[in-house]
Amino acid sequence: MILIPYFFSAAYGFLVAYRKEGYKASESSTKDVIIGVTALLYSIWLLYAAGIQYFLLSALLYLPGVVLYIKARKEYNHQLFNTAEKVILVVITIAAIYAAYGLYNGTLSL
Repeated sequence: MILIPYFFSAAYGFLVAYRKEGYKASESSTKDVIIGVTALLYSIWLLYAAGIQYFLLSALLYLPGVVLYIKARKEYNHQLFNTAEKVILVVITIAAIYAAYGLYNGTLSL
């Protein structure tokens, strides 16, 4: 369950360093970019090593969290989803449906 958030955290850390957000003009972000790339590659490896089965099963637990996300966004009158979030939602939804079907017909197991 933690591998997907770790991937997104590593990606965000890389982007912040790459864009030099929060850095002074004289500061170098090279070290942080290298750390971000390393963390990103490592998280991709972890997702690969864990296997698709656990990604699919975790999607079953992430999908209900979307309801809470939508509720929070509406409370603060924010746009529900930007383009990237829509893509992520579609991937999670497809994965959750596939996992539910896999659990139903026996091709996936807990």
